[in-house]
Amino acid sequence: MTVEQLVQERDTALLSLDKSRICVFMRTWGIPVPQDDGVFWTTVRDALIEIGAPWRTVQSAEIRRRYAGGERR
Repeated sequence: MTVEQLVQERDTALLSLDKSRICVFMRTWGIPVPQDDGVFWTTVRDALIEIGAPWRTVQSAEIRRRYAGGERR
């Protein structure tokens, strides 16, 4: 697999906001999957910011993080 393919796979998984798809990608590449949902979505949100994802996608990850952490605002 080339670096370009890896980046494409990573971006596709992150941008999907599908937890199971993201977890499969993380496990495939030996990245520890956080057990706590709040930590998981914080990690996803931060990764989305790093790859320059559309702001709406980043906001969706933030909403999931807040919901997982018990925040309802």
